[in-house]
Amino acid sequence: MDSEEFDRALQEWTSAILHHVEEEENDLLPALRQALTPARLQELGLAFAQRRSQALAGRHATAGGEDGERGGQRAGTTETRKELYDKARDLDIEGRSTMKKDELAEEVHRAEAGGDD
Repeated sequence: MDSEEFDRALQEWTSAILHHVEEEENDLLPALRQALTPARLQELGLAFAQRRSQALAGRHATAGGEDGERGGQRAGTTETRKELYDKARDLDIEGRSTMKKDELAEEVHRAEAGGDD
């Protein structure tokens, strides 16, 4: 964190985030206000707030999940992403740092079962 490389990377990341926020505030949100009814905007806002809250709590944010299984979780999987990541690390699962929670759950399950399903 004390290196120039870190400072440079942090500045690039900060600039990218600020650009993204500026685009949303100046382009996307005004367009939505014009295109949608107030009731639909409120509905979308509530859905966003709920999903954001779930994501910040460490849960998969989509109701149906990407694979259609209980919020993106494997049936019976109640571990957090961090717990799954720690198991994946202990099992030496490659690529674990870029995996989503459901992918980690699948790979951990596969490794604990002794290989491919």
